Amino acid sequence: GKIIFADYDPYYALFNFWTGEVAISGLVILGLSLLLSLFVERPFCKYACPYGAVLGVSNLFRIFSIKRTESSCINCGACDKACPMNIEVSTAGTVRDHQCISCMKCTSEQACPVADTVDLKIGKVSGKGKIGSKVIAPIVLAVFVAGIGLSMAFNLWITESTKVPAKYTSGVFEGISNPADIRGSYSLGDISKAFDVDVDTLAKAFGVDDPNPDGFQVKEFEETYLPLEGGAEVGTDSVRLFVARYVGLPYTPEDTTRLPSSAVNILKDKLTPADLEALQAISIRLSELKTDGSAADSESDADEHETEEAVIKGKTTFNDLLEWGLTVEEIEAVLGTEMGARGTTVRDFLIEKELEFSVYKEELQAILDSRNQ
Repeated sequence: GKIIFADYDPYYALFNFWTGEVAISGLVILGLSLLLSLFVERPFCKYACPYGAVLGVSNLFRIFSIKRTESSCINCGACDKACPMNIEVSTAGTVRDHQCISCMKCTSEQACPVADTVDLKIGKVSGKGKIGSKVIAPIVLAVFVAGIGLSMAFNLWITESTKVPAKYTSGVFEGISNPADIRGSYSLGDISKAFDVDVDTLAKAFGVDDPNPDGFQVKEFEETYLPLEGGAEVGTDSVRLFVARYVGLPYTPEDTTRLPSSAVNILKDKLTPADLEALQAISIRLSELKTDGSAADSESDADEHETEEAVIKGKTTFNDLLEWGLTVEEIEAVLGTEMGARGTTVRDFLIEKELEFSVYKEELQAILDSRNQ
C-alpha cells in the first residue's frame, strides 16, 4: 500500500528522499516546512496536515479535555507559555482548540503553579474527574495492547511487507501489476511475488551474489554498481525494464537506463529480433560496474575485457560465463560438481578442487565458441 498523501507529506519525503520514490511536490513542501519551522513551531502539523485536521475535529467531541478552573486561576499565563501549539489556555474554560494534542504541559502537574487549576478532566469544569498523567499512562498502554491483541485475534495484525505495485487501470492489461511502479524499496522477493518472476532468475540477471536474494532491495544496485558516463546506470529502472520484458508487458525505459548483459541473455528467447537488438544496444557487463570486493583489481579486469570476446582466462569468473550465455546446468555438467559463487574465478575454484584448469577451460570454451558461431 501507499500513503494517500505521500506525494505531499514532508515527513515521508524526509525519510525516503534517498530512495528515488519521493515526488517533487513532497521535497518542495519539506523545504518550506523546514524554513517555516525557524519561525513557527510545527508549521505543517498545525496548518497543512490533513490527518491533523481530521483529528482536530475530534477535539469538539472528546471525552477527556484540558479544563481550567477559573475560580482558582491567578492569570499568570504560565499555561500559555508552556503550550507547544501556542493555544491561549488562560482564556478558556475547556480547551477545544483543534490544535490541542493533549500533551499536558500546561497542567498543574507541570506548568500551572496552582494545584487543581488546569487539568485533564472528564465532566464539568467544577466537578470531579481529574485525571493525572499517572492514570493516563496505564490507560494509553492498555488501549494500545488491547488494540494489538484484538487485531491478532481477528487475524488483522500484519507485520510482514505487503508491497504491491499499482495495477493497470485500463486496456488489455487492466488489473495486472504495472512494472513501472517497482520502487527502490522493493526486494527481489516482493517483485517475484508481484510478477511471478523467480528470485533466482532476478539474481542471475543482475549478478546478485547474496545468500538471501529474497531480501535484496532494488535500491542497493545504485550502491553496488558504479554510474556510467552521462549519468547512465544499472538501477531501479533497469529492474523495471527487465521485468516488463520478461513477463511481456509494455514499458519505456529512461534514456540513462542500462541492462546487464546477463539480463539480456535471459531475455533473448522472449524477444523479437528488433527488441533484442534494442536491449543489446544498452547492455553492459557487470564486471565493468561492480564496486564491491568481487570487482577487486578493476583496472586489470578492464584490460582483460577490453573487447566483448568471450575468452576464458585466469580472471574469468563464473558470473562472466553466465553473462556470456552459459547456463548453470551447462557449467555444472562440465565441472561434474556444483558451480562456485558467481564472483569466484573459474581457475581458483578448480585449483581448490584439485582439478586441472586447462582441461575444463577447453571444454567450457568449446561450448562458448559453438554459441558464438
